[in-house]
Amino acid sequence: SSLIFNSLTILAAKFDRLEWKDSAAKYYSAADKYANVFQKLTYPMSLVGNDRKYEKTARPLLAERLNLFKERLPSAMWPLADALQSIFNGVCAADTVALIAAYRDLLKAQNQPNTGNNLEFGMLLANRGEFAEAKSQLGMLAEGPLRSTSGNNYPLIVYYLGVSEEGLGNRQRAIEYY
Repeated sequence: SSLIFNSLTILAAKFDRLEWKDSAAKYYSAADKYANVFQKLTYPMSLVGNDRKYEKTARPLLAERLNLFKERLPSAMWPLADALQSIFNGVCAADTVALIAAYRDLLKAQNQPNTGNNLEFGMLLANRGEFAEAKSQLGMLAEGPLRSTSGNNYPLIVYYLGVSEEGLGNRQRAIEYY
């Protein structure tokens, strides 16, 4: 069921990036049926990421699932849940500064890297004009041990690396990424 969850989530994310919101919501919902207890956090987060109009549905669902997460994990892992709640709140409020702070907390709380979180954080930083930090976050996904081989993520990684390089005045390097 994890493979089905991942496949449906990838499809939903592609629809999301294309701005096909209804199709994305449908596939996020379908993926949720195959999610394990930790993957269950994806659905309410993705719903509001897809469209903030889903906040009233997603907020109680996230609260329920974060409580379940906390019930099953030691309190040392709870900062992960708190950071996810902060990301959710930042998305609902369309508050980029809050989102960046929440992603910093999430990345600090993780005991291992998560390329999806680094990608989202790097894109936020690049869009905010924090190009040096964006380059640092995204660079580890383009090269080195965290290098992404995902056909879904790699084009975004190199595009936002190009944006970051351009923002830093490194035009030739930006062209190489674009």
